[in-house]
Amino acid sequence: MVPLYRRNELTEAQVLSLNKVAGELTTGELAAMTREVSGGADPQRVVGTWLNDHQILLRG
Repeated sequence: MVPLYRRNELTEAQVLSLNKVAGELTTGELAAMTREVSGGADPQRVVGTWLNDHQILLRG
């Protein structure tokens, strides 16, 4: 996964968090999460579970 964002739109902490997620998230995991949400699962719960499983704490 390659994060795309507009320059000067994110704080340094947000860029670091985004890069951490991009370094961990696989295409297969993204597809699985998309299927869960499409099936009616709560998006915040799905992503929260993924972040917790990968021990990622998002900042600012």
